[in-house]
Amino acid sequence: AINEGWRVRKDGTGFWGNVLITALYDNKNNVTGFTKVTHELTTKQPGVPDKFNTDITYNDEFDQNNLYALINNTRDMMWSVDRDFKLITSNSAFEETVKHMSGKPITKGSNALATGFSEEQRERWKKFYERAFSGETFIETEYTETPVEFWSEISFYPIRKGNEIIGTACYSRNITDRKKHENELIIAHNRLLFHIENTSLGFIEWDDQLHAKIWSKRAEEIFGWSEQEFISMGKDAYSLVYEEDLPLVSKIGYQLVTGEVERN
Repeated sequence: AINEGWRVRKDGTGFWGNVLITALYDNKNNVTGFTKVTHELTTKQPGVPDKFNTDITYNDEFDQNNLYALINNTRDMMWSVDRDFKLITSNSAFEETVKHMSGKPITKGSNALATGFSEEQRERWKKFYERAFSGETFIETEYTETPVEFWSEISFYPIRKGNEIIGTACYSRNITDRKKHENELIIAHNRLLFHIENTSLGFIEWDDQLHAKIWSKRAEEIFGWSEQEFISMGKDAYSLVYEEDLPLVSKIGYQLVTGEVERN
């Protein structure tokens, strides 16, 4: 329940407040208590007793301005839509992006699927919103090639009013630099694997217990075991060493595992 009216402080002075009272329920739907949220809305009120006349600032205005500054001081996009796919609210980054895509501004109440989308994109985003309307919280990654290569990570959060889902809040951030870096690592990894598989040297990667993790084809040819065979037998690095050399190799293995040396 929501109402506005005068409330009294400990010192007897009054303030005009907006009060929201919400019932709390247990898992059997029994009322166990209530929460009360009070917004102080006091301005000078004529025709009321002096003890209820104050000069306290209109705090809701400050809260709104503070929230506005927070959500608009970022290049990440924030917006929310209702179950009819109509825009509830949005920040400057979202509005600027939509205007860039469609050539015209988007306003509250506009269809969030109507502007700047191809038919394929519209259907995909409709499914995203519907997943959130069903109560799912999730993250999707979108990729665009034109006019520039661009990746974005979008989070969807259902908006609830009591037991009812009335819309979804969305948060999108630019992850282009991260994705490009990941792709560069993949390319470097593939290049390394190419060289490992095409060298005359046998390459083996061990874990910190000296059990094999990676075993190149040339290593298979040198030692006679396939990668799968050697790993499945649970053999360690010492099983490849001639018995008389074990003391020296064990010392080197200990130094490598403990970090005493980086290479032998």
